[in-house]
Amino acid sequence: MPQPRPLIVLVEDEELIRRLLSRVLETAGYEVVVAADGLAALHQFEAHAGDVALLLTDLVMPGMNGLELSRAARDLQPDLPVLCMSGYSEETLRERGSEEDEVAFIEKPFAPGELTDLVEELLREAPVRARDRE
Repeated sequence: MPQPRPLIVLVEDEELIRRLLSRVLETAGYEVVVAADGLAALHQFEAHAGDVALLLTDLVMPGMNGLELSRAARDLQPDLPVLCMSGYSEETLRERGSEEDEVAFIEKPFAPGELTDLVEELLREAPVRARDRE
């Protein structure tokens, strides 16, 4: 029986970017469900309760931003790895008060390989973080 592919919830409000990133992740061997905003993403978490391996979200979106979404998603799945992406620099985001959130960050634009390498790294580290909390 084939090994199940890790499930990633991808949240991006720009459709073209959402489709491109979904294709990159699927080509790398991941199962991807997409959402255009935070509320739709939370519905995906409910539909796939406990099965989500990683949340990949844009930080700046209408309505619920990526940090608010990551907090809500972690209420549902506490050890969830989160990767936030933004055209703003990480330093700018930290200045805006996001340092209290334990999320990984990738600055747009990025190469497909940069994204998949970081996703693989976060997924490898996820079980270690979960064990460390116990």
